Amino acid sequence: MKYAFIFLIFAIQVVPLLAQDDRFGSMSEIDDWGYCNEVALQPNISLSYAPKNGGRLTKADIFELLDEIKEAFHLEFPDADYSIRIVPCDRISNARAYFDKETVTQVIAYNPVWVNRIYQDSDKWPVRSVLIHELAHHVLGHTRKPFTEINLNRRKYEEEADYYSGRVVCVMGGTLAQAERLCEMMPVDDHSCKSHGTKAERQAAIKKGFESR
Repeated sequence: MKYAFIFLIFAIQVVPLLAQDDRFGSMSEIDDWGYCNEVALQPNISLSYAPKNGGRLTKADIFELLDEIKEAFHLEFPDADYSIRIVPCDRISNARAYFDKETVTQVIAYNPVWVNRIYQDSDKWPVRSVLIHELAHHVLGHTRKPFTEINLNRRKYEEEADYYSGRVVCVMGGTLAQAERLCEMMPVDDHSCKSHGTKAERQAAIKKGFESR
């Protein structure tokens, strides 16, 4: 049960701002924490080591990044559903993507404090990697799979999300070093190894995706 809810890693500091596009669908501003109570049944302690810094990303910054990422994903998956609900949640340590069956909504929950910890020296690439990884889980259909299938294929799905993390960074004009920057923050003995792979395995998947372009 513990890792069933840790299924998807990497985080977003996405504070909702209205953003609409006929192709990508719409995202509405969220002030309530209802989804947080559903997704945060088991805190994920991985990546909570990220160092603090004085910079903060604004709402406009986050949605600008998300829109850039959607454009890049659209080149790969033009028919995907890009309607995402963004939910701040202080009961998780980083971020998770999941599908809310009751409201038929794709959700990405994130811890705002954690995201601003990985936003170091005005470098937005770690945050981009978070957004790309979580969006990949939705675009690739991982979050709509039955629970048992998610549990059985957890490592495979995480590897696929890491692969596209590297690939989309390349599409966006980033370097391999920038694609790997978030992963570089991970300690070798990161607690997510069982569900997401070791640091070396994740770096290999990111590099493979980056070099596939």
